[in-house]
Amino acid sequence: MRRVVVAAPVALALMLGTVACSPDRTTGLDGPVYTSVADLGEDADVVAVGEFIELSRTVDEADLYEEGDGGFIEGDRGMELDLWSFRVNEVLQGDAELAGQVIEITQMSPRSTEDAIYSAEEGRPAVMFLLAYDNGETYGVVGIGAGSLEIRGDELVAPEGVDPALRQDVDALGGLSSLEESLR
Repeated sequence: MRRVVVAAPVALALMLGTVACSPDRTTGLDGPVYTSVADLGEDADVVAVGEFIELSRTVDEADLYEEGDGGFIEGDRGMELDLWSFRVNEVLQGDAELAGQVIEITQMSPRSTEDAIYSAEEGRPAVMFLLAYDNGETYGVVGIGAGSLEIRGDELVAPEGVDPALRQDVDALGGLSSLEESLR
């Protein structure tokens, strides 16, 4: 898979470390627009099944980068991000060694922007399409939140605010077993 880094002076893009997307993806001010689960899977470093444990802490974007990295202007700290602890029960794609571990996932804080697709909630089971930060310890959600599918019983549910085509694709997919098959 070929990746293109979408360079933008917008803090939303920086929250993911590097915003990686396939060349055929459209990009709006908020970042890549995803219209299918296949697109999410193509851009994800890891697809993990698990559950949100708790809100660990809130940081500025700049806290996730080494001094001088991340493209921040002097005095700019970027957007406020919530860091959530997420228990990985199963890895469907990517680093299988993450299974059984607790990782940190960034979510744009709803205090930073009204446009945030905020899906984290304590105890909520989810399938997460994730991008790894360069530090190897923290993950961002593909599509600035679009890659967070809630598990409700046997069904997968796309978060509010995603492209209607992605919502329709998730609905048509059905449950977790269908997702596993589609990622192979």
